[in-house]
Amino acid sequence: MLVSALSNVKFNNIVKTKLTARTPLTFKGMSDSFVKTSPVKEGNEFIAWVCRKNLAEVIKKSLQKPENKIGKGFYNCAYKIEGNDNFIFRVSNFSKQNLDFKNIEIKDTEDKELKVNIGQQVAEITLSSGDKNLPEMRIEVLKKQTGKSLGVPPPEVFNDEFGNLKTDELPYDDISKKEQYFKSLEILSKMPLEAYEKLIDTIQKAGERGLLLDYYNSNNILLDEENQSINVIDMDKRPGKPDWGNVLYALANIVYFNSVYNMTFNPKEEAVKASELTVEIINKFIQAMQNKHVKFDKTNYTFQFQNFLESIPCKIFCSSFSPEGEWAKFEQLGIA
Repeated sequence: MLVSALSNVKFNNIVKTKLTARTPLTFKGMSDSFVKTSPVKEGNEFIAWVCRKNLAEVIKKSLQKPENKIGKGFYNCAYKIEGNDNFIFRVSNFSKQNLDFKNIEIKDTEDKELKVNIGQQVAEITLSSGDKNLPEMRIEVLKKQTGKSLGVPPPEVFNDEFGNLKTDELPYDDISKKEQYFKSLEILSKMPLEAYEKLIDTIQKAGERGLLLDYYNSNNILLDEENQSINVIDMDKRPGKPDWGNVLYALANIVYFNSVYNMTFNPKEEAVKASELTVEIINKFIQAMQNKHVKFDKTNYTFQFQNFLESIPCKIFCSSFSPEGEWAKFEQLGIA
């Protein structure tokens, strides 16, 4: 199944820079490239593979062929790697510049203590920009993850830095986005309870290594329908512990529901269907929380989880239209 490891949409502490057609990705120094490798930890599969190849050629072929691009978010693009189906390249959208292959460095960055696949980085490639006034370019090598992206990303992915819809992008409530949204909700709602429990296990194990879900973009959750699993990508290295309210916010793709359906609920067929599917997802995730003995944090929750609490699907699930009634329901279920 085609992978969708793509977006890594992060909206905090990053200056958004407008990209133009004047920043093409070009290549220099292909014939006399020099590759430097850092000390390699035992068992780095990608570095062992690429040491038998011409790294410059692998990069060029992987990034130049349009068919190798498998996804694009606001900040990064993901590419298939020519000849290797176990990893992908991720390149910043702000790194498109003349590339000089005379000096390439590849560094082993794999965390050998992380025992789950979350699409994590295993190596980093650095090469010259070809312009002394520009920074070096870095290419991340990530483990390939299976599944198709859940839901629709937040509006910021489709808008420019001024909040206007980007050229060639479709409106947020376009039929194609609605179809993508409903298809993923239908798949997720039919996933077995064990898939939700495994998701919790994976997030807990990643949390033990200081990695937390980038919950704002539901596309960081992948649905592998063939293997009936819920997978994650683009987890952040930051202090803290897993926030199950944020995880549910992402799973339910509440940012899309609230943007497209909350104000048009009375009682349109699409909104009713979206609510029903979302309630089923909420029900399964909360059952998994009960089985895995994890809880929402009532004393310290995010603005995003507050949006979830205010959403119609949450109110339907809790049979309450007040925050007090919702938290009473969670406490009754033993998850708060």
